Amino acid sequence: MDSSCMLLGHTLPHLAGESQFGQVTINDYLTDFWGIIVTFPSSHHPVWLSELGILQKLSAQFEARQCRIMGLHIATLSQQRQFLQHVADTQKVQLKFPIIADPDAHLFHRLGLCQENAAECAADVYSLQFSATILVDLDLNVQHISYYPISTGRNFYETLRMLDALQLARFHRVVTPCNWKMNDDVFVDPLLTNEDAKAFFPQGYHEIQPYLRLTSSTALDQNDV
Repeated sequence: MDSSCMLLGHTLPHLAGESQFGQVTINDYLTDFWGIIVTFPSSHHPVWLSELGILQKLSAQFEARQCRIMGLHIATLSQQRQFLQHVADTQKVQLKFPIIADPDAHLFHRLGLCQENAAECAADVYSLQFSATILVDLDLNVQHISYYPISTGRNFYETLRMLDALQLARFHRVVTPCNWKMNDDVFVDPLLTNEDAKAFFPQGYHEIQPYLRLTSSTALDQNDV
């Protein structure tokens, strides 16, 4: 991929373009929100059609977590308009979140999502063999990136799980175990001393090893996110 690809901790660059709702500046749209940027390397592909449908159906769950959805699409507005109509017809949804049309892949390049040896990413499904999901925090810093082959639909329930875990870690000094889901127990941040942990977790915690301390996630204030 492009040598300027986004990495965890990087700040989102300034990105703006035309969407189905008009001009959108991603940085302004995501101000004071967490955000997911979901990329689609072309139009008229069944995997991405199904993904857009489930994203809209899950949009209320993202909103409840103070997270906005933004799409980035290698297509002209005309191509996008036809494709989004197919989404509406087959998935029985009307998309409420903006999808920026990026026919020359300029924004894809800004995010480092094109191959180094490609002068540009044309609107051709075979020019870019993956889709990406980028999750940013309230400061527009990248906290999670995932790549999927174009043959495989993304699991946006996993994106919600990742968002829950990141928000808990940011606001509550915890880390989450393998296969964690909301309301499961969490680990106390191993960097916290026992003295600090007692102040952070008045509900208490169970110490198995000095670095392995379990506490209840249900006792944490979920309104902090």
